[in-house]
Amino acid sequence: MTEESTSVKTMNPHPRIDMVKFNGINNFEIWRCEVMDALNASNLEDTLLLEKRRSKTTDEEWKKMNRSTCGLIRSCLTQDIKNLVLHETSARQLWETLEKKYLTKSVKSRLQLKSKLYGFQMQKGCSVNEHINRYTKLLTDLVNVDVKVDEKDKAVILLNSLLVEEYETFTLTFINDRQTLDYHEVSSALASYETRRKERQPSQSSSSTEALLVRSRGSSRKGSDKRGRSKSRSGYRDLRKNQCAFYREIGYWKVDCPKYKGKKKESKSEANLAKVINTQSNNSQAGGSDSDSSGFSFSVTTPITGHSGEKE
Repeated sequence: MTEESTSVKTMNPHPRIDMVKFNGINNFEIWRCEVMDALNASNLEDTLLLEKRRSKTTDEEWKKMNRSTCGLIRSCLTQDIKNLVLHETSARQLWETLEKKYLTKSVKSRLQLKSKLYGFQMQKGCSVNEHINRYTKLLTDLVNVDVKVDEKDKAVILLNSLLVEEYETFTLTFINDRQTLDYHEVSSALASYETRRKERQPSQSSSSTEALLVRSRGSSRKGSDKRGRSKSRSGYRDLRKNQCAFYREIGYWKVDCPKYKGKKKESKSEANLAKVINTQSNNSQAGGSDSDSSGFSFSVTTPITGHSGEKE
């Protein structure tokens, strides 16, 4: 069922009150509060608050006030709900009829609301303002069923409902050296804390963005190095079937290349020579007086054999 809105023109010519018509589904407590505001603006609240007229009010004026109040209340109801109080002439009786039907004050409703209160917890991703609004609505619902919550208990339950991983520091700092807790002080301090935290978030997000940029630059450099190495290796792909990768000669592979084998032998002999020289120098240093002080060095060369087996 869609919600209908109505514009109520009061006896006071200045204010014009807009509200959503009550259809039996939307929040009765909020609707009731809005209707009371309209009645106060029209100076008709006495028809609901008083059982009898004031002495300065005549019977005719009192009847007119009741008719005006009933008309204003019925104008804020949808047709289905309006049928329940269609012929009511007493504003107080009309009001009580609606409260009995839609303002439940049973033991079951009180138990359910108290259970919600003591198990009230902040939802992840919920802002402080949204959390406090949910808490305020729950407290209002409790008041409507004649359940009063002490101010200290309100403060304790609100602090206990906060997420530990995000608001533990705030809670410990707030209760430090305090003898009493006040609900309004807690809610105000919590709102201020949330505002300061939001102000610090842009600087934290900018630093994290810079860190991500640095990481992306590093990864792009690594990627370019890998591409460079892959380009250097791509030369092997241009080789033919029987082409040496070392000298680019056709007819044999690199493993069978005689020039490559000679180069390999030469490098091995040089390595062996280096080992011999290192061994002799170590022995001479260990022997003391037997060390050679002439300062001369010698080298050993090995002949390289070509295709024909001749020495080069």
